[in-house]
Amino acid sequence: MMITVAYILVFVAFALIVSDFFVFSYGVLTSVSAVLFVIGTVIIFMYSAKTPTLFMHIVMPTYIAIVIFIVIFFILGYKAQKTGRKSPVDNIINSTADVVEDIPANGFGQIDLNGETWEAYADEPIAKGSKVIITEAPNSSSLIDKDSLKLKVKALK
Repeated sequence: MMITVAYILVFVAFALIVSDFFVFSYGVLTSVSAVLFVIGTVIIFMYSAKTPTLFMHIVMPTYIAIVIFIVIFFILGYKAQKTGRKSPVDNIINSTADVVEDIPANGFGQIDLNGETWEAYADEPIAKGSKVIITEAPNSSSLIDKDSLKLKVKALK
């Protein structure tokens, strides 16, 4: 009886893998089929008259690793879905940069940030050669055009 159930599980696992080629399931069908395949083959080997040594030393640890991988994959996928997006522009806030073109009060100049030149503005004048800290970056959720890529800075003291 159990062997018949195991064969059915392996067959359903194969059918799910094939159906995953035609259905966009975000990997759910593949994961379920992997679990069903593992359970089915474990039952087959446990209820067989003789369990091969190869199965117990190589195949079983491989199955366990696959199940652990699937669980970790789902956990990381869930965490990724719950994490807000952060653009690379958001990561430069509080970074330091060098002023390469004077920045007048309430005007624009240029800074060097990690080898890239950026347009920057400040509330107070900042001389060329000074170090600055980036306090604001463009809103990454809005459409960014060339003119909106200006960083607000203040002199580093």
